[in-house]
Amino acid sequence: MKVYKFGGASLQTAGSIRNVVSILQKYPADVVVVSAMGKMTNAFEELVESYFHHRPDLQGKFDRIKDYHMDIARELFGDNSQGILDLEKLFSAISERLQKVPFVNYDKTYDQVVPYGEMLSSTILYHYLKQEGFHCQWLDATEIVHTDDNFREAHLEVIKTQENLKPTLHTDGLKLTQGFIGGCKEGYMTTLGREGSDYTAAVIAVFSGAEDVTIWKDVPGLLNADPRHFEKTQILSHISYHEAVELAFYGAKVIHPKTIKPLQNYHIPMYVRSFLEPDKPGSLIDSATEWDDNITSYIVKHNQVLLTLKTMDFSFMAEDHLHHLYGLFNKLGIKLNLMQNSAITLSVCFDKEEEKLESLLRAVEKTHHFKYNEGVDLVTLRHYNPESIQRVILNRKVLIDQRNRMTAQLVME
Repeated sequence: MKVYKFGGASLQTAGSIRNVVSILQKYPADVVVVSAMGKMTNAFEELVESYFHHRPDLQGKFDRIKDYHMDIARELFGDNSQGILDLEKLFSAISERLQKVPFVNYDKTYDQVVPYGEMLSSTILYHYLKQEGFHCQWLDATEIVHTDDNFREAHLEVIKTQENLKPTLHTDGLKLTQGFIGGCKEGYMTTLGREGSDYTAAVIAVFSGAEDVTIWKDVPGLLNADPRHFEKTQILSHISYHEAVELAFYGAKVIHPKTIKPLQNYHIPMYVRSFLEPDKPGSLIDSATEWDDNITSYIVKHNQVLLTLKTMDFSFMAEDHLHHLYGLFNKLGIKLNLMQNSAITLSVCFDKEEEKLESLLRAVEKTHHFKYNEGVDLVTLRHYNPESIQRVILNRKVLIDQRNRMTAQLVME
């Protein structure tokens, strides 16, 4: 049993989809998990913004999404086909949703729109696979992947999901489903967090007893840095589950943070390979640790907020005070990427989301003085050395420098 996951870059054009099918012809799989096509998750997020805030550009954004998918579908299998009819049904469902009053809860509203990106991409790929002679079964992840109702960061209901998957995983032919999305018992769609398609693939691999999982990307394997921001990147050809978890936790975009743990528990190796050069071996993640510290890895999070809170009454930032503040961060859905406290101050770094920042400042303004910097960068270095530190701080203003034995984190303007 082999499980593959194809991300948005591998599905962004008709030519890309033909390439995916050629990979499956040469390297057969049993289960394929797909993301939304190209940058469609971003496009659907913009659609949700316009829908939720009743903006006049809603219809234009919907039309652009529809045209993008329909143009690719027509290039692959023409105007008159079952694939076109199935896509029209999905767009009708999206249109109906957009005519309803949004939920007060933004995250719940988000999850009733954004998952259609995966539904559309998997529908197009399914019909093209059928056209090319594959015996293929399309599985609806919103009915199979059972979660709680923690919208946008839903938690898997393991037993129910396993029960749903059992009847289908060991049937004949290729199984095609969607990553990133699921459904809760109330009948609403949910999402597992950005890049959650990797996690879906890992869960299916565990429940099917797969031999391995392969994530197909537009890079030659796991790289020690984003080539868009760093020159002379290196491939991490072989790292351990532990190192992969650390890299994912700090924000490496190749792997979702929740992906590795289930694979580690069941000793299922993961490969990261290039769909542009499918004959190359890529990177391997398994239990071996001897190569972990050979190369420094650089992880950059842009558009961060650095917030410093100072108690008005000069009370200490002790355990009870920190417990209250961390509870507030959790309540507002703010994930902290860095924390540092002194006697009466707490500094935290997190992704900039305007509404959450405003809610946080309102919640603390009567008890804390605060100041914050927007648009800063958080750079994390795994297995750092003096040369690597100098490489990232050159001509930068460092606001926080935090280091332990293996990892350095720097917040910089």
